[in-house]
Amino acid sequence: MPTFFSRRYMRGKPKPTEKRVGAFVLALALLIVGVFLLTGGLLNGIVNASPVLKRAKGWFGISEKPLFVAAPENLPPPAPPRELRVAESLLPAAPGSELSSPTGAKAFALRRDADAGAAREAGVDAALVEAVKGLNGRWIYTRAYETGTATIADLGDVVAAAKACDARRPEGSRPLSAGRGGWQADGRAGFWSGRYYTEIEAAAGQGANVEALARSLAGLQLAYGPFPEEPAVTAVAEKSSDPVGGTRTSGAARFAEVPGTSLVAPARIERYAENLYEKINGKESAFRAFFVVDLKFGQYADPEAQQSYDVYVYDMAAPANAMGIYMSERVPSAAAIEVGRDGYVSGTSVFFWKGQYYVNVLGPAEGGEPELNNSKRIAAAIAETIADAGEPFWAETVLPAEGRVPYTFSYQATNALGYEFLQRLYSARYEIDGKKLQIYVTRAVDAAAAKSMFDRFADSTARYDKVVARESLAGGDLFVYETPMPGRPSKFGAAFHKGPYFGGAYDGEDQQLVQSRARALFDTLSADDPGDPEAAAAVKMESDEEQDAGEDASGSYGEGGYSGGEESSEGGESGEY
Repeated sequence: MPTFFSRRYMRGKPKPTEKRVGAFVLALALLIVGVFLLTGGLLNGIVNASPVLKRAKGWFGISEKPLFVAAPENLPPPAPPRELRVAESLLPAAPGSELSSPTGAKAFALRRDADAGAAREAGVDAALVEAVKGLNGRWIYTRAYETGTATIADLGDVVAAAKACDARRPEGSRPLSAGRGGWQADGRAGFWSGRYYTEIEAAAGQGANVEALARSLAGLQLAYGPFPEEPAVTAVAEKSSDPVGGTRTSGAARFAEVPGTSLVAPARIERYAENLYEKINGKESAFRAFFVVDLKFGQYADPEAQQSYDVYVYDMAAPANAMGIYMSERVPSAAAIEVGRDGYVSGTSVFFWKGQYYVNVLGPAEGGEPELNNSKRIAAAIAETIADAGEPFWAETVLPAEGRVPYTFSYQATNALGYEFLQRLYSARYEIDGKKLQIYVTRAVDAAAAKSMFDRFADSTARYDKVVARESLAGGDLFVYETPMPGRPSKFGAAFHKGPYFGGAYDGEDQQLVQSRARALFDTLSADDPGDPEAAAAVKMESDEEQDAGEDASGSYGEGGYSGGEESSEGGESGEY
């Protein structure tokens, strides 16, 4: 039987083209096999023994290196040690505009004495190293910035971190609104946050920027841990009866028990610092302007009436700040109450300030007289725990008493009168013979700073208002200006500088009254008075260009421009957040 290949009608003789293509494919296959045998390494012994084959192999130029092995120079560098990565995360190159021109972060273990020696040789404060090592600290991280050198110690425990902060706190230091338990003094600052303790040493001439650097670094750390027992202020003889802890000397604000009532003190206390916005949202910027340290929130319960009372205790770092934020929310028409240094009621809620604390006790919205009485009792119990020497502010005696409207003495820590370069300013509203005006004063670090403040204020005011008069007086200068008010009579203002003081009057329709009151205040001040050393730590003065931009945005500070005025405080009466 014929096979497939023997059937002539199915397979004829190959044509010339087919023969040529077949020969080419066969030659190509032989070439590929030959090159593979020549260069593939299987016959290396034979190929290398023959000069002809070696030359052929070199002519093809195929590498004997493995195909998928990366060149070392193309590999990414190995990751730095874990602790160095921690240092970089805690001390980044530039977490904020305050941190510039940094050198690299460094990490030092504290397991052995030699490790501690390496940290000291790198410039870390020897006393700080010993304090951290004595508390069984694990690591020290450090980095130098243009504004100062920051050092962070990993204590491994929140209690140890708090102890390190207390041990390093110098005598006479001021509170610092960054992290927890913050302090600052003489170009240094420190705070703790969670397991870490952070300390900053300002560079030469950068002492005023320590707080900004501390805040930038504190914002990168998670604040947690138990509330440390705050020391009592033994200089104050005021006592508070505490059924839980016995009789205790007044000091830091506490959520005290309310004896003689069914009210139950908070079982859980919440603390807000860097995350203050989570609790008070849109009001955070107002509190930041007064350097709030933190907010402690607790809820008193009345089981019998099935009601609760929300209590907000703001630590404002200094009595002036507490009074300032309190007055920014108080209206003169609110009913006064004798609690703390000053207090008032609104509905069933009570608001007061005492020492460095501003306290809000918010009663039930639908409550009546019984609920208001409970709010008063809670406020009184908390007020008793707060230490306050009761000393008046220096400006209370400097500003005239005649014609002062009650409950209008106030304080602006920053951006006073709408200008960023005016800080720490006291003011009050006055009504004299039916005519209204406001009088203000601040004390700079020295006479030169006060004159600089006056010159900048005069130059800025002249761009928006009409300068009526300017005169040189014994020890200073005074100028008077007019602010046109569309559809209403013009407002007048007067400003002066004398020694370390900058002050004046404004928001009055009677030019003669405004000018005479400013001049009277000028005459009562002495050019030889010392300046305020704490004014040097106020917010940094901007360059003229930056300040001009800020003033262009805010415009003239005429009527309503001063945030301590009545218009700006009406929203605080309800006490709701």
